[in-house]
Amino acid sequence: GVWNDIVTNTFINDGVLSSTSNLKVPVNDKDTVLDMVKLISYSAYFPAVSSAGGGTAVSSMKTMLINRNRRKIYLIFSTIYITDKLILVLSFKFLSSNLSGVLYLTKNIYVVGNIRIGGKMGQYPTVLVGCMFYRKHKIVIDPIKGLFERNVAENLVNIQESLSEDTGIPAMIDIFGETDEALARYVEFVSDISDLPILLNGATAEVRIKSLEKLRENGLLTERIIYTSLNYTSNEREIFLAKKYGIKYFIVQTFNPRNPFPQGHMEFLLKNGFLKILSKHGVDKIILMPTVLDIPGIGIALETIKLFHNRLDYPTAIAPLGVIGYWWRARENKELKKLFISSILGYILSTGVDIIIYGAIRKAKYVFPSVALINSIEGYIARNRGIRLEKNHPFNRYLRKSIQ
Repeated sequence: GVWNDIVTNTFINDGVLSSTSNLKVPVNDKDTVLDMVKLISYSAYFPAVSSAGGGTAVSSMKTMLINRNRRKIYLIFSTIYITDKLILVLSFKFLSSNLSGVLYLTKNIYVVGNIRIGGKMGQYPTVLVGCMFYRKHKIVIDPIKGLFERNVAENLVNIQESLSEDTGIPAMIDIFGETDEALARYVEFVSDISDLPILLNGATAEVRIKSLEKLRENGLLTERIIYTSLNYTSNEREIFLAKKYGIKYFIVQTFNPRNPFPQGHMEFLLKNGFLKILSKHGVDKIILMPTVLDIPGIGIALETIKLFHNRLDYPTAIAPLGVIGYWWRARENKELKKLFISSILGYILSTGVDIIIYGAIRKAKYVFPSVALINSIEGYIARNRGIRLEKNHPFNRYLRKSIQ
């Protein structure tokens, strides 16, 4: 069969093509139809979708088709009805190339500690991650042995936690170590004073793996540790050992040196087989993070994140603010630098990214309020779409509380 009455009684209003027609779908496979519904969400309403052969019906199907070219609409529908799931994915690739940034899959939801990551856009607030013990961090006394100013470090952790509590923005801590001894010592210290999830970020794969071994020997649970990170240089031994020492969550830097543009990131994951390698070792809880090399590269990273959201169902992360400090305009004027950071954050949050690694933890005092305000607005939109917000969502904790 073929699509019947694909578009009838259509009208175009502000670029949104809508229809009141019924669609007949030659599909008897329930899972396929559900995949189709998952791929297409929001706006233009189709009262019913029924299979031409009978057996499967999905009502109230919605789609967002912001496209004035009706010919493209026909092509989209004629492709999507194909029953094979693999072809459905390819069809979505075709569709998303026409509607970039419009159709987002519902992402997997991970629970790290007491923080939820992923889900629908606007459902959960963006996670902010402050960095500690990085190179040239003034609190570090000896980066080899892992000696540092404990009182200052504890105060930094407490300030971020306080801001998280006040705004409703969940927080994590990125801990960097030059050696396995130092990294393990830093992680043990933070784990003793805070229950926040930790990004384990060592100078090399060997440093990360050996620090995990030390932590396990000392009885520290790794359930709230996110391995940071895997990339195109990572080998299977590193993945195997990280899993062996109890790691469940991995950040994957998707940078492809042969093609640094968005499609190159997808090639690294799919064509080059990195996702298959992870699956082989039982790694299924991954967070995708495109690399930011310079200020213009922020735009490339955000386009990559949109691509991920269109085609994959993994949560995403980005570390965008470090490059701002290398710009002479930001170096010469600290107040202007803060404005640059707020502007970049607003731009980034529009993509629905799940985690922002904002750099030095001392920036928390002006990063958290900026993100909380934008997340509050996003939360209000999500609520109007029928998404239930948690009690501690910034919309409830930060915006409504301040209005009252």
